[in-house]
Amino acid sequence: MILRLASVALLVAMAAVPVQARTWYGGGPAGGWITDLLRPTGPTGFVYAATWFGGVFRSGDNGATWQDFTGDLDGVLVWDLAFAFDGTSSPAVFAATEDRGVFRAFAGQPWEAVNRGISTPDPVPARALQIHPHDIDVVTVATSNGIYTSNNGGTDWPDSLHWLPGFSFSDVEVSPLAPVTIYAMQSQDLYVSPDKGRRFDKLGVEQGLPPNALWVDVELFAASLDTIMVASTARGVYASVDAGENFAYIGPALESERNGIIRSMTTDDENGALILASEDGVFKTYDLGDTWETLISGLGVAAPQVYDVLVDDAADQTLLLGTFRHGVVRTGPGGHGWQEQNQGLNASLSRALHVQGDDVLVGTAHGGLYHSQDAANSWLDVRGNLDAIQIKDVHRFVSSGRWLVASSDGVWLSDDQGDTWRMPTIPPVETNANRFVAHDDLGDTGVFVGTIAGVYKSNDQGDVWSLVTGVPATQNYLALEYDLQTQQLWIGGLNDAFYVGPPQGPFERFVPPPGVSRAMFDFAFPGTGAIVASGSDLYHLIPEPGGYQVVSLGNGLPFGGFESGPAVKQVEYDALRDRLFVGLSERGVFEGSVVGGPWVAHDSGLRVPRIERLVYSEESQLLYAATFGGGVFALDASVGVAVLMGAFEARLRSSSNWVDLTFELFEMASVEILRSVDGGPFDRVWYGSAISAGSHTATDQPTGADRFVEYQLVARFDEEVGQGQEIRRGARVQVQGPAQLSFKLGPNWPNPFNPRTTIPVELVAASDVQLEVIDVRGRRVARLFRGVLEPGRHEFVWNGNDERDMPLPSGVYQIRLRAGQHVRTHSMTLLR
Repeated sequence: MILRLASVALLVAMAAVPVQARTWYGGGPAGGWITDLLRPTGPTGFVYAATWFGGVFRSGDNGATWQDFTGDLDGVLVWDLAFAFDGTSSPAVFAATEDRGVFRAFAGQPWEAVNRGISTPDPVPARALQIHPHDIDVVTVATSNGIYTSNNGGTDWPDSLHWLPGFSFSDVEVSPLAPVTIYAMQSQDLYVSPDKGRRFDKLGVEQGLPPNALWVDVELFAASLDTIMVASTARGVYASVDAGENFAYIGPALESERNGIIRSMTTDDENGALILASEDGVFKTYDLGDTWETLISGLGVAAPQVYDVLVDDAADQTLLLGTFRHGVVRTGPGGHGWQEQNQGLNASLSRALHVQGDDVLVGTAHGGLYHSQDAANSWLDVRGNLDAIQIKDVHRFVSSGRWLVASSDGVWLSDDQGDTWRMPTIPPVETNANRFVAHDDLGDTGVFVGTIAGVYKSNDQGDVWSLVTGVPATQNYLALEYDLQTQQLWIGGLNDAFYVGPPQGPFERFVPPPGVSRAMFDFAFPGTGAIVASGSDLYHLIPEPGGYQVVSLGNGLPFGGFESGPAVKQVEYDALRDRLFVGLSERGVFEGSVVGGPWVAHDSGLRVPRIERLVYSEESQLLYAATFGGGVFALDASVGVAVLMGAFEARLRSSSNWVDLTFELFEMASVEILRSVDGGPFDRVWYGSAISAGSHTATDQPTGADRFVEYQLVARFDEEVGQGQEIRRGARVQVQGPAQLSFKLGPNWPNPFNPRTTIPVELVAASDVQLEVIDVRGRRVARLFRGVLEPGRHEFVWNGNDERDMPLPSGVYQIRLRAGQHVRTHSMTLLR
């Protein structure tokens, strides 16, 4: 290959300028999935709340406001909290976590992991904690690999006190009156040790417990040595008044297996009451099940789904509830009435995002829907009568303002900004919906939704849906995106193939080659093919005759985390600066180029790194991240305010295999040119330290025929001019022999122009072509022709207006001619 670069007098080596990490802000909306509530004894005055992946929060005003107490527990599933305080020693809070084992925090100090001596895997998932009633240095923990006790406040957990190794335990209780008696619970078994763990006896059918029950909690009364209560998820509560010799069912009668699931119990020792948290609400008994009182039976149309109950004031029976759908809720006297108390508790399981400028809609995994009109700084609850769970996507139509929600229950519609909701019918009636895609090119009323059983289309903004043919209705579709440049709809998911075609069909099926992940979670379109966020890598699918070439871009990304979860969940493309933003399920957000790394982590201020959704707003140049446990965060992704570079183009000459590479700079810059042949690695060609503003041309002659050649131009601008900005542009051609060339895009005249210019097109044979005008951000602003052209020369006139016939501002635009898989482009300058 030979490359000649015009307008460069001096060539020197130059190192890459790194992208600067920036700081996120946000963290709303408020709320979260509360797994445990704790009111310590002693003079601390705090109430603690543990959350599902959102960390730990504490309140000094009985739950009215919350402060983040998460520290190093960012993005961690916290199951249980325990408090050790004897009035003289420094108080300590313990946390049992799924991800990192056991943590401890002394007053005023950060969390520290205390897993030394607990056997492998390291750290072993910890499920429940118990502090010895008479010795705060004795701490017992139930884990997925047995039960362990520490005699020194959690500093270590010696093997000599390692009970029942290899058994997965979900709860543990130490008798307050007989500290040598320990109760340990597995999912289907209950054990008791009368001698501090030297011997464990199994309690089961012989003692009156039902077979195959799923046990979730064991509780003891502080004033009773013999009363033991165990709760099953769907079979109610069983109690023993003779230290476990005999158990009997004590209720309560649950309304349904789905909504009646029991989550936990707590005891009101001052009043001798047992309080039960369930999907249906809260139940209370003073007489061990002879009579039950229903305290909470619902919040609006949604089941409260209470996971934990804290007796906050036994005198008037005021309760704090930790819920799945509403965060922390306080009841009134007697346990009646609801008041959400989530100010500052930003631990929502945000999953779905829709962004228009500074206007943001977010849906959560626990059925919440929130609206922000100030770029995620403040939020308004817009659930109305929405009774959905697992919200996975949201969309809003600009013309009508209608909102759509995709959830595990199906699709919901609102025409009044969330006040009221209704469900259209999608065959089958209850279809688990994953992802919307809608675009003006599909018609302002057109929208698609991917479900666990096929893809459906609506032509009336969601009222009536029909199954899309040509895409199997037996697979789970998680990724739907529309490529504006090619007018192709891309469909993928947890399938053996992906599908590409125009919105009206037909769709072509493509099977990734062996070794490439079949799980597709998101698409982005950099101008050539598609970037795919996969469970195991980041891929560039590059079109070639008969299919797609697969290029891995994930080298340098920090893969890892839960074995059951994907690593790469989301990818967003910024056409203005030719860069990618990648969201990982457990590692946060990274920025890189369309050729992959080097990847720069953006983690400052991002409290929870579990990324569920990324959306980049070209209008505000803000990047939004929905996180699983921390809410929504926003990042100022702008780099400078000036547009410093025009288009970079690669044009194949009609008479030879020479490629003309042209680019335009608006300020002086250092320039580096890279090339890749047939998907191979990019090789550095030459670079210039000071290329002046203006148009420049390079020429290249790749050898051979039918070769795909991709070029990358890297322009680096001065600190004072572009704030150290680096801009990358890509261009790609297929080198063909002269006989294979089917069309030619000639230079427009005049250029620059005002107000109109003429664009010549030549075709060897009749072809289905598209002629479009693209702005510097890669967006189509005008379509000059779409259809079949006969052989010969044709001329098209552009008047500088957009598709609505509104005048466009001065600037550099691209004219793009597409015929089949082949594309020709060049720049033109409009001067008003």
